[in-house]
Amino acid sequence: MAHILKINSNEELNKHIEFIKKIILEGKVFICGTDTLYGLCVNALDESALKKIYEIKKRDKNKPVSIFLRNTEDIEKYAYLDSTSRKII
Repeated sequence: MAHILKINSNEELNKHIEFIKKIILEGKVFICGTDTLYGLCVNALDESALKKIYEIKKRDKNKPVSIFLRNTEDIEKYAYLDSTSRKII
């Protein structure tokens, strides 16, 4: 079953945040639109959810996916940051 949420403000996001959280924690795929593109999104720590992305997109298993992280501390859990990277962040 597909659900469509149109979220144009923080107020609308807050109204739907528990539903979005539920989708993520259940390992489901959702589409997130921006002003320039749409992305398929899942919990990046859920291996079976990531497999769904690769299957849907018919993506080469050796090709990485992007992940969204909150702050520098979270980034350092998954990547090495040199001084130049730190300045950019």
